[in-house]
Amino acid sequence: MPSALWAKTKATAFANYNGIMFDLNYWYQMNVDEFKSFSEINSDLLDGVRPNSFEEMLRFETALGFPLPNSMKWLLTTKGYSSACGIDNLSESVDTTIACRSTICLPSTVLIINDWNDSGVVFLIVDDADEREYAIYWGDASELHRLAEGGSVSENTDKFCSYMDWVAYRVDFERENS
Repeated sequence: MPSALWAKTKATAFANYNGIMFDLNYWYQMNVDEFKSFSEINSDLLDGVRPNSFEEMLRFETALGFPLPNSMKWLLTTKGYSSACGIDNLSESVDTTIACRSTICLPSTVLIINDWNDSGVVFLIVDDADEREYAIYWGDASELHRLAEGGSVSENTDKFCSYMDWVAYRVDFERENS
């Protein structure tokens, strides 16, 4: 959970925007323009290495069969990979996802963002969300098997409203643990 300082900082940083909302998980729900401002405010943690090209993003989307979140594409083509971006390597994520489609019959609407082994697995499930900002889940690997068997995500799995919220959580985590 984000700290009270995180919530106060974000609420202060975005106080001039309408519709500031915190859901039950205490997450601020940003739009893409606010996310870009948030990324600039937190550039010390989000300016990374090896940005993806737009062509790479198109290849990833073609391989997956669905569009990636707009915020993910913007961050990874603009800033690249950092410890706070919430994804280690999109190319490896796509390869792992496609392999799991074959090995465990993972649904074609899932992207495995990170497999942190005993720290869990982070994934998104494609839906008809606005601006393609799909929910992000963080749970154990059994969640992927549950989805492959036609089940749904369990209630004890952490859910983030979007990739933007996942990145905000990662920024907060990096600040608290650095």
